[in-house]
Amino acid sequence: MILMAEFILIILSMLVPTIVFRFILSKKRSDAEILRCLDQIRTEMVEAALAEVEQMRLPKPAKKVISTYLRDQAKATSMREFKHRFARVLRLPEIQNDFYHNFRYRIFTRCFAVEREYLQRAVEEGRIEDTHAAKLYQEVLLAEAMLVDSREDE
Repeated sequence: MILMAEFILIILSMLVPTIVFRFILSKKRSDAEILRCLDQIRTEMVEAALAEVEQMRLPKPAKKVISTYLRDQAKATSMREFKHRFARVLRLPEIQNDFYHNFRYRIFTRCFAVEREYLQRAVEEGRIEDTHAAKLYQEVLLAEAMLVDSREDE
C-alpha cells in the first residue's frame, strides 16, 4: 500500500507541473517568427515614411530618389542594384549643390522621425517587444547618422 501511494505521488508530481505549466507559462516565440515580425514592422515603418514623402510637395525625380533610399532600409533592393543606382545619382549635376543637400537632409530627417514615431506606436500597441524595437531604432539612428556624416564630408 505504501509503495502504491509513493508511486502515485511520484507520477502526480511529474504530471501536474507538466500540465499546469503549459497554461501558466507564456510560449517563447521562435527565432524565425521574431525575424518575420521584425521584417513586417520594418516594412510598415518604411511605408509610413514613404506615405510622408508622398504627402510632401516634391518634384517627381526627388520623390523617386528618396523613396528608393527609404526602400533600401526595408532591404527591398539588392546590393548590386543599390550600388549601380547610387553611382548614377552621384553623377547628376543638379544634386551637387548646397540647396539640394539641405533639402535632402530635411526630408530624410522628417522621414526618420516618422519611422521612430511608428516604432514607438508599435511598442505601445504591443506589436513588438522593446528589445526588438531597439534593434530597429538603432538601424534608423544609424541611417540618420550616415546622412549627417555624409553632409559633414561635403
